[in-house]
Amino acid sequence: MHGNRKIEEIAIVKDADSQCEPRPCGACLQYIYDFTENPKIKIVMAKTEKGRILFETVKVKTIGELLPHPFRKWTKISEKRS
Repeated sequence: MHGNRKIEEIAIVKDADSQCEPRPCGACLQYIYDFTENPKIKIVMAKTEKGRILFETVKVKTIGELLPHPFRKWTKISEKRS
């Protein structure tokens, strides 16, 4: 992500054989949060089998649901006192 690009939507897919649910890791969630203009963007997660999405596995969450306490830009104490 360079320049003025922003994340507007995102989809995560994982092979159906995986025991884990398809979901972005914490670092990825923070990265998505940092590049979104809307904290309510939808993240679509699903499993696939033979290259096809298994619609019964599709889940849609917002970045706020998956990352309720994101890191924010750090502000110096001296800047807060101004």
